[in-house]
Amino acid sequence: MVGDMYTGTYNYNGTFLVTPQCETGNCTWSQLYSSLGICGQCADVSGSLQQTCGQYENSIGQPPSSTDTDPSTKHINTTLPFCTYSLPNGLSVSSQSMSTLDYGNYTLLNTSSSIHNASAFNNIGNTVSVLSVLRPQWVVKLLNGTETTDDRLFFEAYGWIKSVTATQCSLYFCVRRYNGTVEQGRFTETVVGITQNDTASSVNPFANGDMPTLHDVNFTIPVQNRSQSANYSVSGNALYGVSIAFITWWDGAVTGNIYAMAPGSNFERSPSDTINLLNSLNTTGIKRMIHSLADSMTNNIRMSSNEFVLGETTVSIPIVFVVWRWIALPGTLLFLALIFLLGTALSSSKDRTGLWKGSGLASFHSPLTKEGREQVQTIHGSRLMDEVAKDLRVKWMETEKGWRLVQV
Repeated sequence: MVGDMYTGTYNYNGTFLVTPQCETGNCTWSQLYSSLGICGQCADVSGSLQQTCGQYENSIGQPPSSTDTDPSTKHINTTLPFCTYSLPNGLSVSSQSMSTLDYGNYTLLNTSSSIHNASAFNNIGNTVSVLSVLRPQWVVKLLNGTETTDDRLFFEAYGWIKSVTATQCSLYFCVRRYNGTVEQGRFTETVVGITQNDTASSVNPFANGDMPTLHDVNFTIPVQNRSQSANYSVSGNALYGVSIAFITWWDGAVTGNIYAMAPGSNFERSPSDTINLLNSLNTTGIKRMIHSLADSMTNNIRMSSNEFVLGETTVSIPIVFVVWRWIALPGTLLFLALIFLLGTALSSSKDRTGLWKGSGLASFHSPLTKEGREQVQTIHGSRLMDEVAKDLRVKWMETEKGWRLVQV
């Protein structure tokens, strides 16, 4: 399952389908079929943020060095305003710098995997994991409160959170209902329904904090056109194991100093590749990743099962359907050719034409008689040859010396 978590997270543009057995390449399932799986959904919970503001002492400006003759001119001790934004589960971001001097250090992205007090979702009983993301929009202010984008003035400025976007996404056990078809070898499957309520929905698996308690998750789904129902169950150990894998999966933050807020600058990277991926995605991208993660884990569950559902297969059979008006022209041409052939045969029989009929190929096989050869041997020139040929009429006949062209 951990491998499918990685696949679904980082291959968030992929598709995850089972491979049906369809030998003919054309199969249908007339009835809907169901499978246990993982579902995911995301919600904007910015309205659940709690804001608290105050002031703190800090030093801004370039830090003094050992070579400075007057270090006091390089940094300023001052009182700066700050605001902190927090969710009910405890995740927060603050405009208060996490360090003194060195231009400050700020939280640019903060995430959490705590299921406790997940304000967007009520189906706690079958929840696997909840991802909470806080993404603040930072501006840089001078001491007089004026915003600036000139990084040459950042040494005497501080960071301020202009707004915060809060997103929560939940992964939970569910039963998916599908409609599938195979057409010309291509499998298409559509989710037509999801059941997410279970008999243990009132039990909080994380009642003791972030460590889930063991309990089973059960689903009862009516089967189409049948009186009985299908039962799906997830053991408490399985729910516990998958939940534990996500505890450190989402936890992390991306931080940077005030120069990370300059236009075109790069944020500091987190030690976690997953957190860096979340930092590179917008809200739409995070939703797509959550759905991809749910599909990948569901595919693992379905491929691990020995259960199957029967469908109907179809075979393509060639059928010849004659459209008579389409063969009228070729039929007429064939009939006329047959009449011409019979007419030629009757005419040749009436004129007693030999086997070679009127073809000139006979002269290559059977020569003229001796008298005919003597008549043409004295001819010189093509013109005289044409004149003699017009008056020389021969017939292919059998003589004492074989078949010859005899003058008639």
